[in-house]
Amino acid sequence: MKRDGSALRYAAASLKADRDVVLAAVRQKGMALQYVAEELTADREVVRAAVDDHSWALQFAAARVKADKEFILECVRRDGVSLNFVSREMAMDKDIILAAVEQNPLALLLAPANLRQDAEVRGAAKVVPR
Repeated sequence: MKRDGSALRYAAASLKADRDVVLAAVRQKGMALQYVAEELTADREVVRAAVDDHSWALQFAAARVKADKEFILECVRRDGVSLNFVSREMAMDKDIILAAVEQNPLALLLAPANLRQDAEVRGAAKVVPR
């Protein structure tokens, strides 16, 4: 798994639930998070390792991780477009949206309509006010 994290896809269930094996796999290939045992998708260290490799791995994290504001702030500060994979509640949070658009102005397209029109959010995205 250290050389090819995607091999986790074909691993036995016991390996997909082994935290050390999973950590090695997702560090090498973040998107391998989609193949891990469900309980490990709620492990912040495992998800962080996956997201560090590939920010879109966040989509495979457990709901409670995607609803953790502190964790989500870290994620969107690294890649604003990962806003696409956060919980509904986090997607409505102005602090999250601001961090996302500051990192990547295209994240504005993923923001809810009311926040896309917000002057502070538009300013953070460097969009000319309407």
